[in-house]
Amino acid sequence: MQKIKGRVMYGYSSSVNTLHIIFNMRNCPLQSGRYTITASSGPVSISDQNFVVVEEQQIFDVDRQGPPEDCTYAIYPESAPGSLEQNDNWRIVAEVTANPQLWAICQYSNQANTYTITNTGMDPRLGWTDPGGRPGPNHQLYLTVLDPDNVVPQQRYIIRPIRSGMRGNVQKKN
Repeated sequence: MQKIKGRVMYGYSSSVNTLHIIFNMRNCPLQSGRYTITASSGPVSISDQNFVVVEEQQIFDVDRQGPPEDCTYAIYPESAPGSLEQNDNWRIVAEVTANPQLWAICQYSNQANTYTITNTGMDPRLGWTDPGGRPGPNHQLYLTVLDPDNVVPQQRYIIRPIRSGMRGNVQKKN
């Protein structure tokens, strides 16, 4: 199979015995660097190893893991050890592992700084999802199926580069 630009997602339909291949041709403009990530209900951060929406914005090191057309990244919170990983309960947590979880970060509909973030592991259909509600340490992000033809606002994230010299938690939400 020839590699083409973009990310390939596979799905099997047993009812018609066919293999579906979906090509994600979205932009992957993020370079490796330091960024803030904001969900639909507020800034994201780490609280007791859980990936949550809280009042304070955190800085994440986003590290490209291949050529630009792959859209593949590892994400490391600056204020906690480890990288962002999927756990057994479809939650996103910060864990120290030998091989960091890789995530596909793709620009959403050519909107500046707006992205979808999906699993590149066993099920690449799973995207970060914000359940909504008030920010706080129990407002945890999780993974649900992301339909590329109908991306809901809870699956869109604002990712912005930060100015040099800033460290750790940077600011309270305005």
